[in-house]
Amino acid sequence: MIPPAPASPSSPATATPPGCACPAVLRGLRAQAVLWVDQGLLVKHVAALLAVDDQRITRALNRFRAGGIAALPDRPRSGRPRRLTAAQEAEVVSWLGASPRERGWAANSWGLALLAAAIEERFAVRLSLETVSQLLQRHGCRRVRPSHRLAKADPLAKKGQRAVWSASPATPTSP
Repeated sequence: MIPPAPASPSSPATATPPGCACPAVLRGLRAQAVLWVDQGLLVKHVAALLAVDDQRITRALNRFRAGGIAALPDRPRSGRPRRLTAAQEAEVVSWLGASPRERGWAANSWGLALLAAAIEERFAVRLSLETVSQLLQRHGCRRVRPSHRLAKADPLAKKGQRAVWSASPATPTSP
């Protein structure tokens, strides 16, 4: 018996390149595997359909039997603790609401290197550019291109310039 193709966008043939570790996709694939085995397919056939090994399907089944659908997502993994607290990360994200110049930096827009330097100065924590990028992505920030605009001219200088140009109707000479 060949199962129908999954109706969701988490279909391995359409949305998931090999090696994709997106949590929502993995959860969908595990749920699909459990459904197919429940419909009578053998574990080895489901594994072949999803292009994974049999053990992965067996682990998904065991997790489902032990904890239901809520057990299918990845469990939190141990690892190195974050170097900034949640409050510090929120502060970093709040910096993006103002230009770097307003915060005392000689730059017009925030870049990863500038944010890393600001984090190091403020919190005494050195982060790689990749870590800064991940921090911003976790908080829903996205990269945008800066729009460059000329600064407004000083009105007094503009008046003075007009006076000079209007004082001599001929072509002005350089000073």
